[in-house]
Amino acid sequence: MTPVSPGVVNGRLAQRGFAANIRISYTSQSYRIDYLSSENLKAGEGKIHNNYNRWIANLHQDIQLRLSALAVK
Repeated sequence: MTPVSPGVVNGRLAQRGFAANIRISYTSQSYRIDYLSSENLKAGEGKIHNNYNRWIANLHQDIQLRLSALAVK
């Protein structure tokens, strides 16, 4: 993860010959994960490799867990 500007972070995951680049935009009330580009994930025509969907689902879950932990404090 690399901070780009206030409220914007770029992320990259590279694993076993696959790579995905994303942008996370956030405020104090919400966040959004956007696809930027990928390598070897067969992106095109509205489709992408299942690895990408699993990675994004895991990232979303991790963000939710961390937000929940912060809310408890």
